[in-house]
Amino acid sequence: MKPSSIILDLLRTFPDRGASAKLILSTGKMFGISDNTIRVNISRLTSKGVIDKLDRGHYRISQQAAPLNDFVEEWRLGEKRRKKWKTNNWLCLMTDNNLSVECQRGVGYIGFRKIQSGLWVRPDNLRLDSTDLLERLRSIGIASNVMLLAAGQFAEDNAQQWFSFFDIDQLNQQYADMNQRLHNSLDNLANLSNVAAKKETFLIGGAAIQMLIKDPLIPDQIQAPRIREALWQTMLEYDKCGRAIWAVKLQNAPSIIPTSNVFAFNGDSRTPLIGLSL
Repeated sequence: MKPSSIILDLLRTFPDRGASAKLILSTGKMFGISDNTIRVNISRLTSKGVIDKLDRGHYRISQQAAPLNDFVEEWRLGEKRRKKWKTNNWLCLMTDNNLSVECQRGVGYIGFRKIQSGLWVRPDNLRLDSTDLLERLRSIGIASNVMLLAAGQFAEDNAQQWFSFFDIDQLNQQYADMNQRLHNSLDNLANLSNVAAKKETFLIGGAAIQMLIKDPLIPDQIQAPRIREALWQTMLEYDKCGRAIWAVKLQNAPSIIPTSNVFAFNGDSRTPLIGLSL
């Protein structure tokens, strides 16, 4: 794991009050990263404005990272992120050139799939309204000349073909496997030392949240939500358990379970979602 990712992934769990350098250093040590390396990365992130120094030896995620933190935490909403889908209604991104690799990752997180050169589509079933969705697309670096359109007049055979770009069987298998992994971890956490339990919840919780935040939220007509809902409910339970584990020897429990790899950040305030890996 990258030292900068550990720092950011930890700090996002204390969005308001921040965290001490001591806690950051001890978390890095769990993953074999030296205190000096962590300190160097804290200094770099501070100089880039990605994190703020609140007081001597105390740090917090900067305001420029707030949109990403909000995006990550939407996993808690579960199925409330969707609305009822009017069959064959799609959202389309149209561009006259190829999106960068970083932007492709970003639009993939929002459930768009590339159908052909210059055209990306997803079912129009997000509760996020068009203005907020466009703002989110801009935040991941989508150029101003890329158009976002809502359309419902496509031929039925086109829509059926587009469904194939969402591998439903693979998604369901991933949900089921991750759900089982969380349950296995919950059964085993009581047998681990506090340090080992922190490390396990950091890694496994992060993997589950990644899966939930990058889920395309497919309509019921295409994919039954039962397996995804089961994963969401288990992760809510895991989150509660993980926060209690991380509260040991801390004055207050973190407001969010500390987890890995959900807050990769490239330090560019113009593109706060770039760096999230699919």
